[in-house]
Amino acid sequence: MGELVAGVRMPASGSARMREMTSQDRTCGVLAYVLTGGLFGLVTFLMFHGLPPGSMQRNMLSLVMGALLTGWTAMISYYFGCANGSVAKDLLLHQSAPKRPLVARDSAGRVGAGSMAAAPVPVADRPVAGRNPNEEAPAPVKNVLPDARPVAAALVAAVTIPGLTDALRAAAPAADLGRWLPALQGAMEHWRITEPRRVAAALGQFAAEAGEDFGRLTENLNYTTAARIHAVFPQCFPTVAAAEPFCRAPEKLADVVYAHQAGNTDVGDGWRYIGRGLIQLTGKARYQAFATAMGLELADAVRWCATPAGAAMSGCWYLASHGCLELADEWLVDAISRKVNGVKCATLDRRRALSERALHAMTPAMAA
Repeated sequence: MGELVAGVRMPASGSARMREMTSQDRTCGVLAYVLTGGLFGLVTFLMFHGLPPGSMQRNMLSLVMGALLTGWTAMISYYFGCANGSVAKDLLLHQSAPKRPLVARDSAGRVGAGSMAAAPVPVADRPVAGRNPNEEAPAPVKNVLPDARPVAAALVAAVTIPGLTDALRAAAPAADLGRWLPALQGAMEHWRITEPRRVAAALGQFAAEAGEDFGRLTENLNYTTAARIHAVFPQCFPTVAAAEPFCRAPEKLADVVYAHQAGNTDVGDGWRYIGRGLIQLTGKARYQAFATAMGLELADAVRWCATPAGAAMSGCWYLASHGCLELADEWLVDAISRKVNGVKCATLDRRRALSERALHAMTPAMAA
């Protein structure tokens, strides 16, 4: 199914080092066995028989040994390397790997019934019952993610969606390009979010949900005052006194406000399936639908959503599977905002402004 990275099983097409599995190309694997066997076989032979007597034979042996060591080093770097340049390599090889559609689409790129029929039907859109949509979330907790990488010129040059770099800078000026460009490019290409309006509408929603640094990848329920909890979740806590026991108790709070909603049925599901990703997927049913679409185990999908690659993929999946791309084609940004944040979305103006900022950052010819 995929490679385990930091405890998360990644889709096979998401890593350069999984390309041979995606394309079923065994060339690299065969070469690895040949190089390893040849190198250590030669070393073993020399241990028992010593060096050849003649200078010509020794020179030939040195050439063979050098070639084997060079090839073996390259093979180790391919499978286990983590140089800064591997960002561009991963992106380029991801583009060359065969893509298998995970949902059926018509000729216009719209998501159809097709293979999505086998996935659980997404539950009603956010906000989850009990939360006051007119209230903002608490101050975010900075995510410490394992895959942050420095920006490289080669990475920016490798972006093939026209205007994506400028649009990202406009909508999320504090976002780390080295972390987010490859994640967004792969996810947007996969879900056919490549036209200017689709790209801009997606980035506007992502910036509104995750912040202009794309730093809120996990929902923060660590409220410090009962008054704030009462204001955000008035249906669950009708009085400030009722909210008092839940101050600085995010797990306990999640299990109350998200109980028996969005597919949560078991004790602990509220905390287990809190919002994650650029669209803040919330609830077991939504995570299960995303996991099914990506061919992942549920637990792996949940963890993946808190990483840049998974956050971008889940966000783009949500937009594609909820009819938001067709709305973007007509530039109905407010309708998209309501699908993402609920019919009582209180941040329509901000989401519209972020989307328009991203669109106008693209070249005039594209934005027209």
